[in-house]
Amino acid sequence: MALWTRLLFAAGKRLASDERVRAKVAGTYRDEVRPRAEAAWAKTKPKIDETRADIRRIADETPPKRNPGRFAGRVARTLIDRAKGRNGKDG
Repeated sequence: MALWTRLLFAAGKRLASDERVRAKVAGTYRDEVRPRAEAAWAKTKPKIDETRADIRRIADETPPKRNPGRFAGRVARTLIDRAKGRNGKDG
């Protein structure tokens, strides 16, 4: 195992010092990775905001300090319902 580790480390070190490889990696990141990551974030952000609002609503209705079990259960149920494609609003 140690031999493989040393070989991989040496290969990585050699690649990291090669300017052509570094330029290719930078171009790939700029042209492919970053646009995909930004698109994924744009698609996910509204869901995160909606979930944050639901958790705040549940916290207002069921204070987590006074009743942590009920709060956690309601949050979990909301998240599970949303993952299964249901409305996600509990009552």
